[in-house]
Amino acid sequence: MRQLTDDKQVLTADQPLSTRSGKPALYRVADSNLRLYLAILRDVHNLTRRGRPDAGYTLFQNRWTSWRGRAVEPLIRTSLEQAAINGSLPWPDAHAVGGW
Repeated sequence: MRQLTDDKQVLTADQPLSTRSGKPALYRVADSNLRLYLAILRDVHNLTRRGRPDAGYTLFQNRWTSWRGRAVEPLIRTSLEQAAINGSLPWPDAHAVGGW
């Protein structure tokens, strides 16, 4: 896991925000293109290779809206972290930004 998070930077470890430790980190794919491929495009590609591009397109349409919402979460989290570092976070009492 260290090689995938530190060396290759394929995964990111999200640590829980808590006053006491105990919960393990959650790992997520760091690259948004790879996340899209694993979530949607791999299955669409398989359907297209089988000669069913219409089913692939329907699958893409069905999965796109839910994936799109989750895709922007890391971008928003990073933007909030940068705003906190710069002192321009709109919530002056917040000390950390986390996802869960």
